Amino acid sequence: MSGAARAHSGSFPALSAAEIVPQDHYARLLDTKRLSALAETGMLDSEAEAAFDRFTRLAARLLSVPTALISLVDDKRQFFKSQVGLGEPWSSQRETPLSHSFCQYAVSSAKPLVVADAREHPWLKHNLATSELGVVAYAGVPLVTSDEQVLGALCVLQPEPRAWSDEEIATLRDLGSMTMTELELRTQLARSKALRAERAKERNLLYAILDAIDDAIVVTRRDGKVMLANPAARRLRTPDLVESDSEAPPSRVLAADGSAASPAQGTPSTRALRGEEVRHVELLVRAPGEPEVHQSVHATPLRDDNGEVFAAVSVGRDVTKAREMQAALVRSEAVLQGVVRNLPNGAVLLFDRDLRYVMADGEQLLSSIGLRREDLVGRTFREVSRPEGAAEVEALYRAALTGESRMIELHRADKVFALTATPVRDAAGVVTAGLALVYDVTAHKQAEAMVRREAEAMRSQSVRDELTGLYNRRGFLELARQHLSIAAQMARPALLFFVDLNGMKRINDELGHETGDRALRETAEILRCTFRTSDMLARLGGDEFVALLMDADAKQQEGFETRVQREVEARNEQPARAFRLSVSIGGAAFQPERPLTIEALLAEADALMYEQKRARNAAR
Repeated sequence: MSGAARAHSGSFPALSAAEIVPQDHYARLLDTKRLSALAETGMLDSEAEAAFDRFTRLAARLLSVPTALISLVDDKRQFFKSQVGLGEPWSSQRETPLSHSFCQYAVSSAKPLVVADAREHPWLKHNLATSELGVVAYAGVPLVTSDEQVLGALCVLQPEPRAWSDEEIATLRDLGSMTMTELELRTQLARSKALRAERAKERNLLYAILDAIDDAIVVTRRDGKVMLANPAARRLRTPDLVESDSEAPPSRVLAADGSAASPAQGTPSTRALRGEEVRHVELLVRAPGEPEVHQSVHATPLRDDNGEVFAAVSVGRDVTKAREMQAALVRSEAVLQGVVRNLPNGAVLLFDRDLRYVMADGEQLLSSIGLRREDLVGRTFREVSRPEGAAEVEALYRAALTGESRMIELHRADKVFALTATPVRDAAGVVTAGLALVYDVTAHKQAEAMVRREAEAMRSQSVRDELTGLYNRRGFLELARQHLSIAAQMARPALLFFVDLNGMKRINDELGHETGDRALRETAEILRCTFRTSDMLARLGGDEFVALLMDADAKQQEGFETRVQREVEARNEQPARAFRLSVSIGGAAFQPERPLTIEALLAEADALMYEQKRARNAAR
């Protein structure tokens, strides 16, 4: 036979018929990185495309086969991005479950899968692709990304046996590389499109936020020209716009007390362009025929990669109403103090829109957390706050200034405090300040904790056997169902043992129920000593015990049974015993490919246990 026609015999690394299905086959199929890479292509459930159809037609023509597929394999199915020659209904459905897939093995092995006759293949002859799709000869190469993630396979197949040549497999691999190049190009285009859409979304979101925000935001270039100003900045006539907008009505920027501002200093943005961080500068803007506006302005320089200032951003807030309300709030302080003095173990804090405390009372509670009234009044929250919980409290205060009332709990040493923040509104319903109420709720929380502990103890008693401390029937069945469901999903084995304490009636009748209880406790202790700490042990009732072992298979069954019997014998050899222990054991294996319910496993193990018990009685 010539080299060109030589049958495929290993010149290319391939998954041969002699190999068994890889043990981690399903783990590789379910690998999250692989599935993410597949989803990122955007090819699953996409329409057929001429670019990919050319590859399948070319594969079918060059290799003289009736059927060629580009198969993308996820965790439940194979989706045909392109197909030629596939029969119905699969051609219209463009997918099959993994029970009908050879390509999944090319994916999990990351090697070509070459099959001359699937009917004679040790682990493909049972695949439904053979019986229902009529696949006999198959050759498929994995489609692997540049970062080694296998997305699927390019494959050819026919309904008769065929010895594939090295040249044919090489041709298929070349076509697979071309297919993968097209897939990665599509992935890059999808990423680029998604990135552009995300950037446009972020840009629109930024503009929407700037339009909606009440604070004035202005970005000024190095040459003093305004690059960006939101509607609030134009409405409030911020100092930067006053200087730069020559067409607007004349306005004056003054100090907060109405005196002329220092020309040497300039606006906050001018100072920021010189490299200065500007904080809490209050200015007054006057325009003919317009109300005076008091603004609190922050400004910060924007620097390039070399540290050079190229622009400045300033944020201004209208504090006119806050200033007007501050006087009124101070006048009402005496009234509030009278109320607070009558609060049991509480404190009241009043803060303005800058989060500056204008009133604080409740000396007993404040002193318990190391604060005094004079430590708070006139200072902002950030100036007096502690690092722990500061962000949460600030968010609470700011929510109050937007009109929301909220409550949180704060923990300080061994004490718990309830902090409620609520808005303070003027006669027109406008929020002008916030009121914080603080109460020491330590005793209440301690009582709640005691109730929870008692409830937990009652819950534990409802799933535990009082005599042995093992799970009872109810607790075992509930947890076992959850464990077996996970084992089935993750393809993990398990073992169930049914253990019966022999001669329990004789011990009770001859030695009394107290001794019988001791025998049950000893049996429970034997199971604890024998099995792993991760295993689930239970007393179902009477003299019946069970053990559920996750990640254990039938090969380990005899070893565990032997260990139980040895532990029983070790107990029986102890001196001065009033009775001997004897147990019968039945074991049943949980197989994820043939999952049984916990009830079915119990029945199987119980039947095997009784066979052992009958054999033991017959041998006497």
